[in-house]
Amino acid sequence: MKDLFPERYSVLLAGPPGVGKQYFCIDLARHYLSQGEKVVFLTTENSPEDLVARGLDIGVDLTGFEESLYYLDCYSWSLRQGGGQSDTAKNQIRISSPENLNEIIVKVERIMGLFNSPIRLIVHSLSPFFLHNEDRDVIKFVQLLTSRIKEERSFILATLQEGVHSPSTVNTLSYLMDGKLEMRFYEGERLDRQIRAHHLKDLAADTRWSAFSINKTGFNIKE
Repeated sequence: MKDLFPERYSVLLAGPPGVGKQYFCIDLARHYLSQGEKVVFLTTENSPEDLVARGLDIGVDLTGFEESLYYLDCYSWSLRQGGGQSDTAKNQIRISSPENLNEIIVKVERIMGLFNSPIRLIVHSLSPFFLHNEDRDVIKFVQLLTSRIKEERSFILATLQEGVHSPSTVNTLSYLMDGKLEMRFYEGERLDRQIRAHHLKDLAADTRWSAFSINKTGFNIKE
């Protein structure tokens, strides 16, 4: 699945809280970095330091990629740290507030200009933006952001917390993206976690549910 997504492509990853979306994003970022690609991680639910620590929990080391990995930190504002940037690493760029959606687009464009090459933008997650903005404004933001990404031959994957948004909002976001992945908890003899491609425009993808594991070897989809 990691090698499925081409340039000029957008994917929505939806699933309930705690199912493993963040670990999927971390593992995906490490995969792209290992291929020599440029990655921008827009984080709204954890600090960049937390992401690095969570990566190490599953054997994924995101350190040492300061020249090819940038963090857009839209989390630290909640700790009353969102203004200045003097205490951050050079590859960490803080967003002043999740209400300032235009600032995010401007800073994504700035980073693309610094890289001067296509990027892989990973957003975990879109859901906090809905707590601070009207639904229509977030949807417009997603539309503009994905358009800019695809204009620059780049790729975006954005996660969404299942169960906290109206069906119409989820359907609209699904419509705006080229593809949609879904995760779920599956209760059989034990509580398992599964993933599937709901749809991927113009790509051949298996739409059946597949179990996955998260351990010291990363995020692994079982054959």
